[in-house]
Amino acid sequence: MEEENALLTLWAIVQLSDDTTLINEQNKAKKQLVSVNLQPQWSAKEVQMALLKTLNKMGNIPPSTHRIVKVRDANGALLPLTPTTLQSSPVQPLVLEVCAVHQHVKVEESQVDALPPSFRTAVEGIIKRFEKRLVAVEAGLEGLEDRQAALVENELHSIQDTLSFMSRRLDLTRAPTWVTGQT
Repeated sequence: MEEENALLTLWAIVQLSDDTTLINEQNKAKKQLVSVNLQPQWSAKEVQMALLKTLNKMGNIPPSTHRIVKVRDANGALLPLTPTTLQSSPVQPLVLEVCAVHQHVKVEESQVDALPPSFRTAVEGIIKRFEKRLVAVEAGLEGLEDRQAALVENELHSIQDTLSFMSRRLDLTRAPTWVTGQT
């Protein structure tokens, strides 16, 4: 039971990825080694929060910024943020990357219209077919309430006729003796 609750220590070299090259140059010169205590049962979100909290206390990141945390091994492979898979030591630390959301995504104006004309034509054709089908459905809806009301009225008349017929048949039939109690 004590082994399950024993703290695991993550050793990592902090690598901040910011947009400015000046900060990156300063971070390369620093190469801070940090240790973070983790519970073995923690989820990935809890591990991420512990890492960010430690970096915040060290003054590496502002407290109100939204950051992404990535942990890599010595070969540069990404590791899952689970305490049991993040095994490291001060001699062989992992690399802890911290970057802003969508920081490395650069959208250029030329990429926006990257759809080929044939694809665009195919999509426009599909849209036109759907619009035609929608017009046909809407045309069928006209007068639908009147037709529904007529169907309901016909059904009610049919039920009324059946009830009238059964009522007359019941009046013409003599009640059995076991119902009236007469012998």
